[in-house]
Parts: sequence; structure tokens; C-alpha cells
Amino acid sequence: MRKTPLTVLLAITGVFTGVGTAAYFLHDTNDQLWSLAATAAQPSTFQPSTDPAKAAAQEAGTTRPALPDRIESAVFAQVANAYQTTSRHPEYSAPMNQAQMNGYLSNNHNPVTLDVGDTTLALSLNQYRFTEGQTLEALLAKSGPAITPTKLSGTAALITEDTGESVSFSEIEPGAYEGTLSTEGMDPGEYDLRVTVPLDGSPITHVARFHIEPHLMDLLEADRPSVSDNHLVMPVDVDVHQSGDYEIAASLSVDGRAVGMVRETTTLSKGKRTIRLRAHGTLLADYPDMERLTLDQFRIRRLPPRPGDTTEFAYPDGTLNMDAPTGASSLMDEPLKNPQVVQRMEFLQRLQQQ
Repeated sequence: MRKTPLTVLLAITGVFTGVGTAAYFLHDTNDQLWSLAATAAQPSTFQPSTDPAKAAAQEAGTTRPALPDRIESAVFAQVANAYQTTSRHPEYSAPMNQAQMNGYLSNNHNPVTLDVGDTTLALSLNQYRFTEGQTLEALLAKSGPAITPTKLSGTAALITEDTGESVSFSEIEPGAYEGTLSTEGMDPGEYDLRVTVPLDGSPITHVARFHIEPHLMDLLEADRPSVSDNHLVMPVDVDVHQSGDYEIAASLSVDGRAVGMVRETTTLSKGKRTIRLRAHGTLLADYPDMERLTLDQFRIRRLPPRPGDTTEFAYPDGTLNMDAPTGASSLMDEPLKNPQVVQRMEFLQRLQQQ
């Protein structure tokens, strides 16, 4: 019996689960693909078959009316094209523009707003995750007619605790208050910064959440890059403070132009170690005359050692610059030869032809 496009699409998604491809299929840029599948799945007017055997089977409820072949072909063709596009680039060497990398790698804190009558309070922090020892900077802005004093008080405490570190706020301009806190000696965990704001004499508490992370590692320097097997290999020296399984990601720029994100997953023990970040030829083949490479916006994740443990993050400061190796012009825009990718493409192409 012929399978419907929706049934086969679910099977396809199962095949790609764990390799990141299903996420691409569900991306909002592929709405057209899924709308085709949804259209195919919509109830349609039943037309009995003119074949006596098929008509008897339909009446007995053992078959379904066939869906139009053109819908199946369109769905399978779009799935195959989408997978062929995404599989050109290894997951550790992904093309991105600067805005995309800012969204993926940034450690920004989004301001938290609170409306109290005609007055609005906005509380923002200089970042969302802090490595123990970094300085937290907070800014509270008031807009509206309510009267507030020139100084405010706050507390930074674990979300499970009522007491914590005191934070003082001073008015830096009318309606704007600034406070700072050293996270030195504070335990890792999830915290609330609670600021008490007297509005016309009535105290209001405004809250912003942040994390303190353990000191995972320090960036040291970048070694001389090289070209190997259609990859640009960039060694980065680090000083590891916590052993474990890590994912290290960074933005890559060529001669000042952002080209993509590189990342590596590896196991690291304490001490000075070298991480090798790789950029594939499909990412860099358009820059044969490259001179300068830059790695920045580092994001480090220490993966949970046991089920139920949390992922730990670090966003070390620092920009690493390197001279491009002489063999960079040999990088080619050829997809990575991955047997699994070839098998999946053959599978999709067979579905399209059935």
C-alpha cells in the first residue's frame, strides 16, 4: 500500500533525529514545505475506484484514496533539497552572519520591565551569566510621574534564599540608577537581583534573574593555523580549571568579515590544553586570498557529567588573531564526504521517484 507524504515525512524526521536535521525541517523558513504536507493531509472528497477489487477494498475500509502524485513529489523534492543544502556544511563549521552569531553566542541580559500605574521600571544587567569573580553592573531606569529617592537598595540572593549580598544604587541622572556587585566568593547558581524602589513613598520590589557559573577555563593564545583534509585547523591554547566534556564555540571572521561559527566537542582534563577548531572548505573557499583570521565571541559549555546535572557556561573575554596559512587557497567548496549523508540523500531521492 502506498504511504501518504505525511506518514513518510514522520519517518524521515525519525531517521534524522539526533543529527540536527529535523530541526532544520521545522524551521520557520520551511513553512511552505510543511504547508504542502498539511494540504496533502486535509480531508478530500472520496471517489470510489473504478477497479472492482479496489472498490471492494475501499468499501471494506482496508485502503485509503490515493493522494495526488504531484503533492508527494513536491514534498519529497523540497525535503531532499533542504537536506542537500544543510548537509553541505559540517555542524562544527556553520555559515552565519554577524547578527546570527550575536544571537547564538551572546551572553546578553534582556531588560525586565514592571508597570506600576503610570510609571514603568526597567532593570537590566551587563550580562546574564557571570563567571565567579566577575563584576555585575545593574541599571534601573524609571519613566513616569512617580517620585523616587536619589538612592536605592537591593539584594542579590540565590532564588531559594531570602537574604544575600547587598547592592547599593545611586542616581546617575534623573530617573536612572546604577549599582555594582563583585561576584567574588559567591556560590554558583541561579540568583535574583531584588531592588526596592519607593514610588511616591510606597516600596515596590523589582527583580532580575542571573546566573553565576564556576570558573571553567581561561583562553591563552592561538597557535599557527594549518590546512588539512580541506579544513582550516586553528589551535587554541586554554588553561582548564574543571575537567569534563566540553563544547567550545566561537565566531570566525576573515579579514574583518564575519563568515560563520566554528565549534568543537572534546574531553579536557585540568591544566594547559590545546583545542583545535576547524573551518571546512565549504565555509572558506570564497576567500582564497585571506590574510587575517579572527576568533572571538567564545562560548564554552561544560556538559553535564551525570543525568540530572546542569550544563555550565563560560563566556571568556578575548579576541584571538592569526595569520592565514599559505595553503588557505587550496580550500575547496566541496561537501564533506560523509557516508551517512550519502545514504540519506539516496533514501530521499528514492522516495521522490516512487
